[in-house]
Amino acid sequence: MLSTIKRLSRNAKDFKDHTLLSANYAALEKKHIKDDMLVTVEHSDIIKPCGEQFEALSSVHDSSKGGIEKGI
Repeated sequence: MLSTIKRLSRNAKDFKDHTLLSANYAALEKKHIKDDMLVTVEHSDIIKPCGEQFEALSSVHDSSKGGIEKGI
């Protein structure tokens, strides 16, 4: 199990097609959202450079370093 987590974490770090991922996710969720619903999305700018087992690990902009880092 640990080797699977490490492999998935390593491969997720190199993932580059965020636009396609976002479009696919939006299309999937769209059918569950009604016109009278308000949807908010908060992408935290907290980075976890050593984190490997976080659910939905995404890249975020780190203002202190001026670049994209691994976030939560």
